[in-house]
Amino acid sequence: MVVNIHQETETQQYPKRFLTLDLTRAFAIIGMIFLHMVSDTLNIDELLSNINDVALLNLLALAILPFLGDLAGFFLLISASGNMVSMYRSLNKGHSIKGIVLKQIIGGFMLLIFAMLTEGLIGSHGAFGHFFLHLDNY
Repeated sequence: MVVNIHQETETQQYPKRFLTLDLTRAFAIIGMIFLHMVSDTLNIDELLSNINDVALLNLLALAILPFLGDLAGFFLLISASGNMVSMYRSLNKGHSIKGIVLKQIIGGFMLLIFAMLTEGLIGSHGAFGHFFLHLDNY
């Protein structure tokens, strides 16, 4: 059964892309890349060991970077908004609700499997990454 939510929207032309979603997603991606680069290279233990001799800029970085770490949630919010726009367009094109839901569930499980492989096994913080990082300890 095909359900059309709004009959009057069939004549309206929507843009193919939403610039605000694309720009905010790009901002979140660039922010997360920057934060991951800094967190992987910044030696926090050494900075905190002699906190009286640390420059003000380093103290500001230690205070601001954890706050900006919440960009992961911001990226998730923007991606979910884009996903909802995509599902709404599929529904307006006449695709069945069952097909849309099935596509979302299968895509979610595939994303979960690849995320577990990347983060837990083959990523830089996964098992292989830790193995190659600590080769000199064995």
